[in-house]
Amino acid sequence: MVMTFGKYENLNYKNEIRTRTDRKECLRSSDFYSENDILNCLGLPKKTEIIGSCKILSYEDGLNWEGIMPYVLFIPIPLFIPTGISKDRVFFIEDKMIAHSHDYVEMIYAFGVIQTGHSSQDNFYFGKVNNGTRNIWPKECN
Repeated sequence: MVMTFGKYENLNYKNEIRTRTDRKECLRSSDFYSENDILNCLGLPKKTEIIGSCKILSYEDGLNWEGIMPYVLFIPIPLFIPTGISKDRVFFIEDKMIAHSHDYVEMIYAFGVIQTGHSSQDNFYFGKVNNGTRNIWPKECN
């Protein structure tokens, strides 16, 4: 069995934000986060940009890792390398947070046989196993 892993992005429309590294929950001054609420919680962003109708604050959150994991005699051998910086993005329209996104690593391809323990799942994989989104933006920003 061989699996490959890569970066995906998760877009969250919930009106809550929590950092991954220190699990700090950001407080807000009203029903929705304002830009000042986020700046008070997370500090200055690494990058600020305006795309369409959205203002985007981008924060760095550790390394992204990609790689493969072959199994030799049922023993996994992870072979991963850092491929970039993981980012958290906060999207605003008119000083109101509409969404935030963060990067995560997930299996992309699998080749071989694996016993999952679930009778409803296939035990043989060959090819793409994840249809997650690699780059994602809120549709409201267009």
